[in-house]
Amino acid sequence: MLSYIKGILEDVDDKKIVIDANGIGFELLVYQSVLDQLPAIGQQIKLYVYLQILEDDRKLFGFSTKDEKELFEKLISVSGVGPKGACSILNQLGPDGVISAILTENDKAIAKSVGIGPKTAKKVVIELKDKVHGAITELPDNEEVLSDDSVISDVVAALCNLGYSNQESLKAVKRVKGAESMDLETLFSAALKQMI
Repeated sequence: MLSYIKGILEDVDDKKIVIDANGIGFELLVYQSVLDQLPAIGQQIKLYVYLQILEDDRKLFGFSTKDEKELFEKLISVSGVGPKGACSILNQLGPDGVISAILTENDKAIAKSVGIGPKTAKKVVIELKDKVHGAITELPDNEEVLSDDSVISDVVAALCNLGYSNQESLKAVKRVKGAESMDLETLFSAALKQMI
């Protein structure tokens, strides 16, 4: 079984990359967070991999860390969430955001992922809440999880739409005193000031 691939980054596409490992080109499907952390083409790279075996196809998925790979494997263990759906959730929220959404039972945030409906999002929360409980210590600065608040979720989503990462957006909202009692416009403005 493959654990990781280490080699030279040969090519980068919209959702996939090619790593040359000892003369063999491995094509890996990756999500946005991995793409954002890639070195320059021609540089050495190491990614942890998950191999999906289908009747007539094989696909490799690449992850920056073991923790991200394990989170991906937890997501695909939920009935109705395949590798494509798991990548969609990770694209939408980022690894830290996925853990935060599960622990706060914020299935609405998960349901915003492309191809993930409300029922599947609820299943992700129900089935994984106990499985990711220990993972909260992996969040940067032992970040506290924000409560399931639709205004907070909407502000985080709005900041993400401006190009900020889910993690940056969550931290900015967390730094706003009294965020839970603010309306959408006020909180958005206050959180945006934290980004500057």
